[in-house]
Amino acid sequence: MYEELFSKLTGNIFFSVRDTARNNDAISNFMERIDEIGEENVWNFMCYGFFRYEGAKTAQGKNVVYLNWVIGDSAVEEWKTKSPERWFRCVEWKIKNDLNNPLTDYTYKPSEEYLEELRR
Repeated sequence: MYEELFSKLTGNIFFSVRDTARNNDAISNFMERIDEIGEENVWNFMCYGFFRYEGAKTAQGKNVVYLNWVIGDSAVEEWKTKSPERWFRCVEWKIKNDLNNPLTDYTYKPSEEYLEELRR
């Protein structure tokens, strides 16, 4: 999900997370805390992590948000204490950036023609 968001927001379609000890530690720590977020909320949590740093400029460019910024301990704590207003702004940001959960939005939908044929 991080790679999906990073690619979409930076335009770097070839991006993938490097297999480093630092990234692996961040992922392991995040997985230990996932119950605090709720598995069903991981996509929204990731979006919120990117939203927190909208427009940030790093040495690698604008909107380049590092993995540990999105899934680190401070991100989890901010997620748990976010205000309804802040969440509303994040939802607006998700709509503006056309961010759709890749795990739920790409489900099979039969065509209208097929459904019409089944009704006969």
